[in-house]
Amino acid sequence: MTKDEALQILGITEATEAGAIKTAIEKKKADIQNKISSAPTDALQAKFQQLLDKVIAAEQVLNETGSKQSSQSRSPLSETKMADLPGAGPVGADSSAQSLQVGTTLAGRYEIKEQIGAGGMGAVYHAFDTTRNEDIAIKVLLPHMVSSQRAKERFLNEARISSKLSHPNIVNVFDVQEDGDKLFLTMELLDGQDLRALMENRKLTRQAFDEDEARALATTLCDALSYAHEYTVHRDIKPENIWVTEDGQYKLMDFGIARVMSNTDRTQTGMAMGTAYYMAPEQLKGTGNVDGRADQYALGVLLYELLNEEVPAGRIKALREVRSDLSKPFAAAIDKTLEPKPEDRFADMAAFCTALNAKSSGLNAGWALPTKTLGIAAGVIAVAILLVVLFNSGAFNNLEDMLPQSAEELAAQKAEVAKLQGEIKTYKRRLENGRRQLDSDLRDASRNNSADEKALEHWQTLTDNYIFNGSVITELEGDASMGESLLRDDNFERANITLTKVRDGYKNLWEQFNAAENIYVVSDALQKSLNEWLRYKKNNGLSDSKEFTQFIAHKKTADQLQQDGDFVALIKELKEAAKYLDQASIVGKKLVSAKSDMEKSREKWLKRKKTYQLSDPKIVVKAKEAQQQVDINVKAGDFMLAVEFAKKSEEYWKQASTAGKQLILAKENMENSRAKWLKRKKAYHLTDPKVVVEAKKAQHKADMNEKAGDFTLAIELVKKSQEYWKQAYLVVSKQVAAIDTKYKEIAAEKRKANEEKERHRKAFIKMLHMVDVPGGHFRMRSGGVTVKPFAIGKYEVTQKIWQEVMGSNPSHFKGCSNCPVENVSWDDIQLFITKINQRSGKHFRLPTESEWEYACLSGAKTEGQCGSGRIHDIAWFSVNSDKRTHPVGQKNPNELGLFDMNGNVMEWVQDCYNESNKFAPRDGSAWESDGCGQRVYRGGSWSYPYSYLTSDYRDRNPANSGNSNTGFRLAL
Repeated sequence: MTKDEALQILGITEATEAGAIKTAIEKKKADIQNKISSAPTDALQAKFQQLLDKVIAAEQVLNETGSKQSSQSRSPLSETKMADLPGAGPVGADSSAQSLQVGTTLAGRYEIKEQIGAGGMGAVYHAFDTTRNEDIAIKVLLPHMVSSQRAKERFLNEARISSKLSHPNIVNVFDVQEDGDKLFLTMELLDGQDLRALMENRKLTRQAFDEDEARALATTLCDALSYAHEYTVHRDIKPENIWVTEDGQYKLMDFGIARVMSNTDRTQTGMAMGTAYYMAPEQLKGTGNVDGRADQYALGVLLYELLNEEVPAGRIKALREVRSDLSKPFAAAIDKTLEPKPEDRFADMAAFCTALNAKSSGLNAGWALPTKTLGIAAGVIAVAILLVVLFNSGAFNNLEDMLPQSAEELAAQKAEVAKLQGEIKTYKRRLENGRRQLDSDLRDASRNNSADEKALEHWQTLTDNYIFNGSVITELEGDASMGESLLRDDNFERANITLTKVRDGYKNLWEQFNAAENIYVVSDALQKSLNEWLRYKKNNGLSDSKEFTQFIAHKKTADQLQQDGDFVALIKELKEAAKYLDQASIVGKKLVSAKSDMEKSREKWLKRKKTYQLSDPKIVVKAKEAQQQVDINVKAGDFMLAVEFAKKSEEYWKQASTAGKQLILAKENMENSRAKWLKRKKAYHLTDPKVVVEAKKAQHKADMNEKAGDFTLAIELVKKSQEYWKQAYLVVSKQVAAIDTKYKEIAAEKRKANEEKERHRKAFIKMLHMVDVPGGHFRMRSGGVTVKPFAIGKYEVTQKIWQEVMGSNPSHFKGCSNCPVENVSWDDIQLFITKINQRSGKHFRLPTESEWEYACLSGAKTEGQCGSGRIHDIAWFSVNSDKRTHPVGQKNPNELGLFDMNGNVMEWVQDCYNESNKFAPRDGSAWESDGCGQRVYRGGSWSYPYSYLTSDYRDRNPANSGNSNTGFRLAL
């Protein structure tokens, strides 16, 4: 195998890069492997295996020769694609095109895989769209062109135009986007090669294009351009802008310099836009009347080059002069497109297509009567026989059918037939293209595990079973043959009828094919909706509604239409079924909601009825009747009527609840007025006025009407009862006012007494002269003691205070009210404390032994005696007392301001007497014990010698005993 043969097998040229060669080889091998695995017969598997062996052999040849990209083998014309538009030029055509590296991500979703082309304005990359989950192509405006507003406008113009075009033979453009300073558009990624590469390969292998191949190409492009001309003129038809897919499909691309029917688009130099070799004269001149006939001219140049391998430049020969094997109509049609003036070409692409597909007609060509062989006589006999047959078959209904037709009538019939033939070919071509595209899409979906695979498989199965593998196409082909036979017989009228039937048949198949595309999606969505509804229906215990019954009927019809292969009607029927299913779902959910609302209102009433022990109002009867109608209509399948009754029932239950609420409120108001009266009656010891009788009567009548269900009247009577209770409350107002006046006077007197009592209490507390002693730590004989803060009397309790509290004076030394009270026992003092606590509201007590000593020492600021200085200055004792007590506060106080802590009288404390202080409390509290017979007193007295006047001197006496030496002071 030679290198050229290897390149031909792989469908590539020497100009292809090594990376692209490797990709092409791997893809071809993968595609053939898929075909081998899915081939239905062993023979077909063997055929694909032979093809795979050739690809492997070609790969080995290229690897051995070390084939690299080279552009020298390309003709100068092959570089025309570099002149203006991006997307068709070889990689490396412009160094600035290398702006995107493999692995780069644009707009957060497009991953660059490789660069596959470049041109004067942009570069094309193979990329993966992570959002669509598929490989695409991206055309990026070159960096140095982004700053050019003109270039950006042309680039955006391409995107705007291309995105409007949706045709199987036009490359699909998805969107135009920006990412920073990069402007790019996204489009479908095509496998295969451009027409230029195919033409060069065929030229290299000396395989000329025949008429059928050229006609197929021209017909496809005519159809695509006829569609495109509704929006724009391409303006750059050339082999580089026509893509040939691996399955032989043609796609038109690069509308980069097209414009939407405008006449002002020129380059800055004045040069008309396009590629010069293929440009129509009016386009080269830059005239403003360029239309679709310029594309017709360019297509004619392309076809001339395809068949002759030379571009028609200057004075050219007619195409049939250089290709005598071409039919006259076909060659003449191409020649006509190359007329310098647009008006001398075909009116539009459809007319060009019709001319390309026209065949020779006429009596000799159609009937081919054997006049030379049989002679004139035989010919006459044959015609006569034919006329007899036609008469006997009813072909002529009257003599007018035998009259010769005018030239105008024949021309009109021929034109009509030609139009029918063109339409038939268009629909057949669309069917085949659609089938090929479906196969390709299904392969891609299977390879990429696409979510669309099931829908595509279903589409293919339906169309294969009912269209392509069915009997309809066979019958249409038979009718088409009959039509051709009638044409050969110049029977244009019957041919028109037959071909119209064929045209309508193929048109119907095309419509059925397109309709079948959506059947899976519609059916799947319908089934999901049905499943969802059935679950909802089961969960809510619903029966079938009328709408659901209608759905079932339409679903059965749809199933039959699928069996019949009528996909157009099937889609309509599925949508109709979906409509009724939606209605069933909507009305079902409305019913569930209405019943739920009704039940909530009913429960609300029942709860209120139970809580307040109410009877049913009359409206409850209507609520129950409406609720029964709900059940009746649900069983009958009339959900809408059931919804209406459910809403009525809900409203009745609400009215019952509202009436109950109003009655409850009226009763509460009435009860409040009644309670208000009873409270006043009890507070003032009143008797019932006459109006109370009326209040009780109205209340009784209200209860009777409530039980009868007449809540309206019950509410009125309750309100009347409330008014009577209010009158009862008001009618005694004068009596109550008089009582209130008396109560106020009593209250004023009582308040005045209390205020006087409080004044005496405060004065009494003040008279006790309490001094605050901060807490602290000091050392007693028993050890360290911690005393909490407390208050202690500034003076010893005087005879005057005792007299005021107890009403007597037990003192030995009477006649000195300000002298300390003495001759009182510990028990007497407890009774005194009880009384002053009641009188003062305070908690007075005797100080503990620890507190007394701590206060004596002024919080441990002095030592030995209860104050600083000479003993004569701070105490009355045996030396200076004159054998009696003296008024308190005459000697100097200690540092806390306490007087007579030493001398004058001994002072009782709270503690029981214990010989040893070893176990005395260390927290300053009193030492109490069960059966305490003796209590402690401290500080010495008027009769004690100097040596006893110390802070730690202690003595004891029975709790019930007192003498002229013992008194006390209070603690708080």
